[in-house]
Amino acid sequence: MAQIFPLTEEDKKYYRALLTRSALSGIFYPFTTARTLIQLGHSPFTISTSPIFFSLGFEWKAIRYAKQLAYAKGVWALWSGFEPFALSSIVSGVASYSFGKYLNTHYPDVGGPVDFNGKEERSLTDHESFRRTLRSAIRSSIVQAFSLACSRALTVVHIRQVAQIVSGETKYHSALQALQLVGIEEGPIGFFRGLAMQIIGELVMIWGFHSVVYLTERLLVRSGLAAKAVEDKRKQEVWRKQRLPSFPSQAL
Repeated sequence: MAQIFPLTEEDKKYYRALLTRSALSGIFYPFTTARTLIQLGHSPFTISTSPIFFSLGFEWKAIRYAKQLAYAKGVWALWSGFEPFALSSIVSGVASYSFGKYLNTHYPDVGGPVDFNGKEERSLTDHESFRRTLRSAIRSSIVQAFSLACSRALTVVHIRQVAQIVSGETKYHSALQALQLVGIEEGPIGFFRGLAMQIIGELVMIWGFHSVVYLTERLLVRSGLAAKAVEDKRKQEVWRKQRLPSFPSQAL
């Protein structure tokens, strides 16, 4: 297997981190269940809203929801759909990493030439920095769309297993059984339901993030250049004064 799929030390490090992250996601998975049910419109509990966001990214509303769901349905209901969720994370991570490497190796010019990679931001003009940011956004969009398509079937199964909490059904059991059932009942199209909207949502986040990064970096560069210009002018003034000849004052 190692000869068929040779792995570098960097690959091994990434995959170990991916597996560890997927396993540890079970600790916070109950909040994922709560947020999924909230997004599906299932709100049987009276929950106070709050604008507070914790550093881990979970809303206060989801925490209160998960607590009341555990009282109503049992603690294990909070881990409904964890198997396909973890598998989806692994498949998405592997697809994203592998396709990103493939794109870098065989299609390095997709999104624009690699002219400005590795250069410091302050050494680039606004146009050059924009081209580099645009290239990064395009390539990130392609890789993300591919990884979402690869993991979408497991995402569909995950959502349906969580949705069973609402109806009390047990139609979908393990990830493999659920995949077989979706394939039999709906055909291949059933594996990709909601994919377009998911991709659009991810693209909005990617392009919004790159836009903010570009504007922030250029503002920092401009402020840094302005400060540097003032400092250079001050140094030139000091140097000029030091170069001026000094004449001894004449005694009266």
